Amino acid sequence: MYHLNGKKGVFMMTSLDELLENILRAIYKNWFAPQLAGVRNQLDAARMGLAQQLAALPPDDRAAADLLMTAFLQDMALLPAMSQIAGADLTTALGSRRGMRLTDASAARLAELTAWLSPANPPLFVLAQLRYREHTPPQLFGDPTAEPPENELIGTLANVLEVLGAAADALSATSQTQVDKIRQQFSDAVQTAVDGASVVAKERVTAALDALAALPDLLPLVYAALLAGKMEANGQRRGTVTTRGGQIDNRLAVSARLRGLLTGETAPAASHAASNAVDFLVQITFPQQVTSGRLYPLIVELVRQPDPNANAQQVRYLDQRVLLHRQALSNGLALEVTLTAQSFADISGDLTRTLMVNAAGTVTPAVFVLTARAAAGPVALGLRLEQIVAETVFTSEIATTLGGLEDWEKSFAPDLIDGSAELTTTVAYESAVDFPAQVQPHSDHPLIVRLQRLLESTAAGQGDATLEFGSTEEAKLVEVVLSAPAFSDASQCLRRTMRVWRDRDSQPVAFWLTAGPELGKMPLTVDFYHAGRMLGSVTYESQIMPDVTDGATRAARISPVNQLDAPPANPPAPADLTLRITKNEQTNTLHFALHSSDPALGYVQRDMGQVALNANPRRFLTDTFDQLSRMARQAMRKVDQLSESDTAVQESELVRIGENLFEKLFPQALQNEYWRLKELREQGAVRSLLIISDEPWIPWELVKPYQYDEKTNSDLTDDFLAVAFELCRWLAGRGPLADLHINAASVVIPELDLAYVQQEKQYFEGLKHRGLQVADPLQSRDEVLDAVRNGEFQVLHLAAHGNFNPDKADQSPLVLQDQQELWPSDLSGSQVRALRRERPIVFLNACHSGQIEFALTGLGGWAEQMVGVIGVGAFVGSLWEVNDLLAAEFAAFFYDRLIAGEALSAAFRAAREHIRQRQPSNPTWLAYTLYADPNGRTEWAVQ
Repeated sequence: MYHLNGKKGVFMMTSLDELLENILRAIYKNWFAPQLAGVRNQLDAARMGLAQQLAALPPDDRAAADLLMTAFLQDMALLPAMSQIAGADLTTALGSRRGMRLTDASAARLAELTAWLSPANPPLFVLAQLRYREHTPPQLFGDPTAEPPENELIGTLANVLEVLGAAADALSATSQTQVDKIRQQFSDAVQTAVDGASVVAKERVTAALDALAALPDLLPLVYAALLAGKMEANGQRRGTVTTRGGQIDNRLAVSARLRGLLTGETAPAASHAASNAVDFLVQITFPQQVTSGRLYPLIVELVRQPDPNANAQQVRYLDQRVLLHRQALSNGLALEVTLTAQSFADISGDLTRTLMVNAAGTVTPAVFVLTARAAAGPVALGLRLEQIVAETVFTSEIATTLGGLEDWEKSFAPDLIDGSAELTTTVAYESAVDFPAQVQPHSDHPLIVRLQRLLESTAAGQGDATLEFGSTEEAKLVEVVLSAPAFSDASQCLRRTMRVWRDRDSQPVAFWLTAGPELGKMPLTVDFYHAGRMLGSVTYESQIMPDVTDGATRAARISPVNQLDAPPANPPAPADLTLRITKNEQTNTLHFALHSSDPALGYVQRDMGQVALNANPRRFLTDTFDQLSRMARQAMRKVDQLSESDTAVQESELVRIGENLFEKLFPQALQNEYWRLKELREQGAVRSLLIISDEPWIPWELVKPYQYDEKTNSDLTDDFLAVAFELCRWLAGRGPLADLHINAASVVIPELDLAYVQQEKQYFEGLKHRGLQVADPLQSRDEVLDAVRNGEFQVLHLAAHGNFNPDKADQSPLVLQDQQELWPSDLSGSQVRALRRERPIVFLNACHSGQIEFALTGLGGWAEQMVGVIGVGAFVGSLWEVNDLLAAEFAAFFYDRLIAGEALSAAFRAAREHIRQRQPSNPTWLAYTLYADPNGRTEWAVQ
């Protein structure tokens, strides 16, 4: 870099290639940070692509190099959290180029940049660029005559060993063996050092550290500790000296702390209670100076190591570490955070929050949104974490007073219910979300979420969440998950935990959101989970616009209030994996997130990227469904009479369609991650997959993963999702039902030209003889509507023709006796009160019954009507035409497995596999879709 002395001071000139190197260094240092977890694959693809482009450039073509690097940095700026990681360098690179010198595009510099862009292991590459700090002289600690503190190189080794000791339970047996071997080798080198009689070569220490860093599954654990022990290569830190002769004085090196860690005389984390515990630092993010009248987020987190890149003006740490035992974390540990801030006010009116820590050590942060109200000057804030000894007092200086917070004065206040009122054990809640209806690009705003208790007299069975309390239960823990693709959150975590009481409104949770650059109406979707199961979902909308016209208006809710049921007292386990898909109507983009309630899998609301849909997805899918229907129809030929050539062609065509959907509909990050999901499934760690979506039309069952691996020159492939996992769907809104008790069934079987429908009729006759209440088959439209109004059944099975209307999906009829038509809109309002009460399994064994689309007033089609509006217990439909023989066999096999006690998803997958074996080339086995809880249970009154 160059320095020019001018009249206005000293100006630093730099170039784009230098900024690129600085940005890459910052990214690589944060490689294992949570905010990069979902974008590392994108980063890899982008940096490798730029490396190839720069390597192909002729030397000294500065203009071309600048264009390539600018395009790369523009892509980086779009990734979440990149502005925080890359900081001012990224802003400079993408902003005005005034004062910047031209890029160095010499052959040597291009080769250097290519090396920075293309390391196979970026964290190890960064570590290799830095050298360890060896010794801190006493003058840095104030007293030049004092005894020097412990050697920093040795301290780094001790810190790394303590981290590994605390994480011992998470290490594989192979890794633990390697750690023990390295520890023993270094222990042998220092065992003879007694009373300062010998010295230890620093090369042995660095060799031990390098060996530990080289173990792939250890590097994410120890990377922060290794970086903390390093120093920048371009010049020594002030006051750093080199140890004499490359050796370390034993009086400094072989301390009791390190000797215990090496020899096993002391537990791996003696000061941290051995490897059955996890230790944390309390990290507080809040400015050291604030302006009265403005809003500021105060973020409380538990972290394993200090962030070496943290802003010292914003981030502070408690002096003592917090020790949490693994046993206490096994089911998640909730810690209440209480803030004492007499000179501040929180916009929610509540100065308590809840931190949630799970067994893997991941933490849901606690966020307060404060405004200073005192006069100018330093003021104190106090923080206390319940259940652990962790308290601190810190200061922040209040500057000049501003105004403009009147709008927040009318914010939340807990709605305390009269204690004399009789309380029911089941309580319904409605979400209250406070966020501006209009915001400007890059502006900051708090989003506050509460669950407000609905009085029984006004709830009418509706709300956004329902909880059942025991007679002495204090509170329940509800996880709040935000999906807001057009915004970023200051904590880089879009999960919060709230306490919910039976007699008043819930504890608030807060997010601090920064609007992105894209203009338009943007969704903010809030999902509520309890014990790993979705209670409900609600979507609000805020518009990002250059000029805000009405700052007092709050974001409007765009999803309906649903009728709710209390969850069972002992619900089944949640799905092993949940794929949450939200849709941005403004940009026609799907956003994907993977979640598992098992923290060991590493999917805690993990961002999996996004996909922009093409201009006319309806036409693309309509053509696909038409093709699949023709394949199922088989030109009137019987299933068993297909030739081998016909079978081969159709199987090949199914594969082609499925792989095309994987390529077009799965984001690159999810495509890359899928192969780990496959490994987890093959290891038995993952079995069920629940897709909860805002979109209603994509045939996820038909997706067939495929990817070409350039590194190994081989194909990665898997079966269709429909059979690779025990797959279920659900629509955003109220959560699925866990328990279904089946005493009666209603069967709709008109006399049509479907040869094998009589098999379904005979099947239900058989159930009738086994004790299930089964009425005579219904045939006409009026008979069906009368039965629905009475609704005294828990299974509604319909075998008929279906006719999907892609232009008006809510006008897609089922054809009954004498060509009478039954429409989705017929089942609405008071007509379906009994269905809402009984919540039956609805099985529409008809062509196109499962296909749904957007209608003028919302989502149309049978699945949306049954699941989203009525809220049936489970819904089965077909996405395209099905072969009537295979359809009859599928239904009977599915019901038999349910009666035998299998969960919904397992029974459905077994039925699918059954008809696949009968005719794999006929796409009937892929046509069916199940909307249900994967682990949902059914209890049948049959003998």
